[in-house]
Amino acid sequence: VSVGADRVIMVYDFVTNTAVDDANDNLAMDERLRIDGGLESQGIIAQLKSERFTTTAAVEPWKRTLVKPPQVPEEDTAAPDTDVALDYILGPMMTDMRGASFYNHNGDVVFASGQTAVIFNATNHEQQFHSTHSRDTGDISCLAISNDGRLCASGTSGERSEVHVWDALTGTDMASFPGVHVGGVALVAFSSCKRYLASVGHEDSHMLRVYLSATGKWNDGRCILVSDTVPLKPLSLAFVGSDSFPLLLGHEQGGAFIARQGPSIRLQNAVFGRQRIKQPILTSVVLPGANGEADVTVSGMQSGHLYLWDLDTCTVTRAVQGHHAAVSSVAATGTGCVSASMDGYVKLWGRRFGLLKEYPIFEATPNPFNPAIHALSCDQSASKFLVGMKGGEIYQVARDSGRVLMLNEAHSKRQLNGLAVNPVRADEFATAGDDAFLRVWSISRREISRRKHLDSASRAVAWSPDGRIIAVGFGGDPDDSSKDGAIVLLDSETLEIMQEDRKCRDYVTDVKFSPDGSMLAVASNDGKIYLHSPSDLGLIAVTPKGMYTPVRIDFSSDGTQLQCSTTGRELLYYNTDAANAEKGSLIQKAAAVKNSIWHTQTLPLGWMVQGAWGLVGIDEDNAGFDVAVERSPDKSLLAAGFFDGTVAYTNYPSQASGNECKQLEGLGSAVSRVAFTRDGSHLIAIGRVSRAIVLYRIAQARASADDEEEKEEKTGN
Repeated sequence: VSVGADRVIMVYDFVTNTAVDDANDNLAMDERLRIDGGLESQGIIAQLKSERFTTTAAVEPWKRTLVKPPQVPEEDTAAPDTDVALDYILGPMMTDMRGASFYNHNGDVVFASGQTAVIFNATNHEQQFHSTHSRDTGDISCLAISNDGRLCASGTSGERSEVHVWDALTGTDMASFPGVHVGGVALVAFSSCKRYLASVGHEDSHMLRVYLSATGKWNDGRCILVSDTVPLKPLSLAFVGSDSFPLLLGHEQGGAFIARQGPSIRLQNAVFGRQRIKQPILTSVVLPGANGEADVTVSGMQSGHLYLWDLDTCTVTRAVQGHHAAVSSVAATGTGCVSASMDGYVKLWGRRFGLLKEYPIFEATPNPFNPAIHALSCDQSASKFLVGMKGGEIYQVARDSGRVLMLNEAHSKRQLNGLAVNPVRADEFATAGDDAFLRVWSISRREISRRKHLDSASRAVAWSPDGRIIAVGFGGDPDDSSKDGAIVLLDSETLEIMQEDRKCRDYVTDVKFSPDGSMLAVASNDGKIYLHSPSDLGLIAVTPKGMYTPVRIDFSSDGTQLQCSTTGRELLYYNTDAANAEKGSLIQKAAAVKNSIWHTQTLPLGWMVQGAWGLVGIDEDNAGFDVAVERSPDKSLLAAGFFDGTVAYTNYPSQASGNECKQLEGLGSAVSRVAFTRDGSHLIAIGRVSRAIVLYRIAQARASADDEEEKEEKTGN
């Protein structure tokens, strides 16, 4: 409006180019979504690779202090006779994945953990697995399920990524497409007819690939279309046609409808209209029409709205204010839909989008680590909903009663490094992670027994020899160093804090009790090892500051010596008994420990375990990283975990490179710890970045403690 000297009032109408868009505002993408598609995990792995150990020395430092025991048992270089098999996986991965947990057709729960997709029967606590992704393709970064819950597709995060189609009821592989995307697969989606599958990658152009199975059985699956899309962060992908095309690709600045034109595509930007906010499309679904009505395509938006679309014009026709935070997932119910949001609410909608009921999942017991919901699914009857949280918890919600039941939980932040088995009760083990949680798990019940939220991240945990105390060392989270270096002792049954102390200011890398429980050794990133009395956490001694960080420590069986591996690939020894020398002093001559029997063997450096380095070959993926090792209680097996996700086991001792081994499935990226249960019935491996907890069942029961001691006396190690 303007007024001139001629006393004329002029009113102007601004005409915009509606062919592009005339939305009245733009809403930028929440930067927390930048990690979608497995990118947080990729970032942590890239950082770890940048910190790997390198040396130009002809002989690695640890080999200079390697000493041969006087009695070395004969080595069996053949593959072990013992059979070890994947038994159970704890810890769904959803921090950097949305839409990655579902009900299958039978009502079982499907989720991803590490490189394995799990089919979980919540009634019987039984699992089946899809674990055919190639070792070098990384962990699973995205999942999709067909509308009838019978087919699943998974994509991986590695540079050499791949897509698999598999049976959602059994995990049986049906089709594989290797090398499809450079830098990982961001999204996968099935068409309603199940004959088409689409994937979008993390390339700069976010390449689209479309696969076709003419029969729908996928044993004839092939890639029929490859095309660039848009150079914008992809956030959602869905076939929104009545049978298949078009595809609706949501991205950081809105979205695009993709139609097939022979071997190529026609891409049309989504039009938001004058009364709508142009914003990222986070999820889309088709609601089947009823009584002759047309299908409805609905998208969940970052503003919390539900947008409905006209597929002919690619335009928003209606906006429903659904939530007060971003809508992360929407699922059809047959009589409407259900939506989930980052605000922690699930809402049930009628066919005309009247609100029928809401469910505050953030109030569930136990509370989720993060209230943001990342996945939502309905069973085939729409009588219950499956809700996956950003922190990895999976809840089941009864539609009518609103009852909420936790089915799964996981460590929820950055890395998982702490693992310890109960030395008395073979059924239990403990984990401690960057999410500041200590969790004690039951192997027989296949679930958590008890949990404790601590004050800070933890990457080290140990169990006292009598099973009464759990020691936790704090620190490791780069975002919070306020309690780095502190240690806490907890009652192992109640998880109540008994004592706490802090003698160093850098994070704790490892903790170990002496065999008689009279001493607690605490390794710190400051280059020292602190020796404490567990009775009052009084400081007994401190080792000299080294050039590198101590990573793993083991006591000798008599508790008089300590061996240590460092980030500089050193093998060091210390006195812990004043009768021999000053407590905490460095043992200068390695020959002084040649008769030592080591109570535990978690160091990957040593005469009896040096063959572990050659079990799978130290290639580009594993070079510069320590191997996670432990021997079985009867000293017949040696387990090893590698940075590329390989878990292997061989006969113990393993003194030469090239011994035969057996490899185990389950993990696709860095293994931080491996451990045998007290009775040798299970091997446990944890993923450093995936935070997966993988249980392997050992077919042949391990020997008793008496047999172990007898063998120790005979072998000397």
